[in-house]
Amino acid sequence: AQIEAAKSMQTAQFLKDMLKGVGPSVALGRDTTMLREIVDKTAERIGTDLKDQPEVEIELRFTLAEVYWDLRLPEKTEVMAREALRLARARFGEENLDVADALGWVGVALHPYPARIDEAEVVIRQAIAMQRKLRGEGSVQEADSLCNLGDLLRFRAHLSKSGEFYSRLAEAETACRECLAIRRKRLGNDSREVASALDRLNVVLENEGKLAEAEGAIREALAIVQRANNGKDDPVSCGLYERLSRTLI
Repeated sequence: AQIEAAKSMQTAQFLKDMLKGVGPSVALGRDTTMLREIVDKTAERIGTDLKDQPEVEIELRFTLAEVYWDLRLPEKTEVMAREALRLARARFGEENLDVADALGWVGVALHPYPARIDEAEVVIRQAIAMQRKLRGEGSVQEADSLCNLGDLLRFRAHLSKSGEFYSRLAEAETACRECLAIRRKRLGNDSREVASALDRLNVVLENEGKLAEAEGAIREALAIVQRANNGKDDPVSCGLYERLSRTLI
């Protein structure tokens, strides 16, 4: 049993490593048809192949949720996240780290849909509360959920009544700044995760009309990515240039 468990963990890690290239492939506009087929077949099999190893199955479902999100398939992201949530609750109870992370992924999958935005906000806030309780305040996972909450609140601002627009954006800014502070502390100022948080903050600040702050945020994000790339441009830096041009216009 121990040998089989070790093999399953190795298989899961191999798949995770193999699938890390999905996001960049999408950003570069490459054909991901074959990759989608591999991911779909993996998703179909894990419930059977790993039915006696729920910890490995949960971990792999998180990986597949992320891959489906990179492939811009939120419906399949939700399916993976909800099954991971079901397994985590059945295996470990209502309150544990896997449940917290699964709730975070469910919230991510839901928030592109205006009709489901209320549910998405509830789920993401549940994830943040559980992450803080179980990991302590300021975890990387909490930062991820705070950034997602910031995106959601900005989205809500554009769906809200005019009187609520700026209050929603203020909430979104707070969430993005909290995410940024945690990532700076945990990952360092030159991490790509910090650049991503600055990118999200830029959008909120621009929406609020805080253009000087928005410009500063996106320029810092661009500088981080350029240092990481030794001055060379990539799809991420190109996207940041586009954000900068929008802010300056």
